[in-house]
Amino acid sequence: MTAGGPGELESIVAQLRDEVQRERQVRERAEAGLTEALNERTLLAEQLAQSERQNQTLLNLYAASERLHSSLDREDVLAGIQEIVINLIGSEELGVFELSEDGKSLRLVSAFGIEPGSWEGVTLGRGLIGEAAQRGEPFVPQSAPGSQLTAVVPLKVEGRLIGAVAVFRLLPQKHELGPDDHQLFDLLATHGALALYSAALAGKGRRP
Repeated sequence: MTAGGPGELESIVAQLRDEVQRERQVRERAEAGLTEALNERTLLAEQLAQSERQNQTLLNLYAASERLHSSLDREDVLAGIQEIVINLIGSEELGVFELSEDGKSLRLVSAFGIEPGSWEGVTLGRGLIGEAAQRGEPFVPQSAPGSQLTAVVPLKVEGRLIGAVAVFRLLPQKHELGPDDHQLFDLLATHGALALYSAALAGKGRRP
């Protein structure tokens, strides 16, 4: 094989350089395409997971609503509220209060995991529970030393306070409240209140 002149050699080197550059560009495009595909796959997986969480939230809200309105028996309604707090919110320490006839205090009508004697009567407007009930909006204390209170959910029917649900310590495996819990608080505030109110009316209707 006869070696070419300097000009031919430079031409061959230039061609090789161009081929290397083209291969590099092809590889870079392929890597970019693969990265984009992986990003799209990750995004789709996140969207799917979010959709599944949303569907589960909707199912939980629907099941909770059905449970509250499945009976006009007062004890069944109170049991339904307990189930929502225990199984969906994640607390085994709670109290359900009803507004007294004079409208000045809350009386404990159902308790789970707490000492009833400590919460027999709560003056409206006093303490975390009484203040939250008077304000009429679900309340999550930022810090409540010694009380271990997680949330207070006032129960209102057509804007009128009829009681409250107090949620104390969460289960050990649950470290904080999430958006789903606040949706459940809203459900308790409306549907829980309406269910209790309806059960009270039904109870009065059954009395001789």
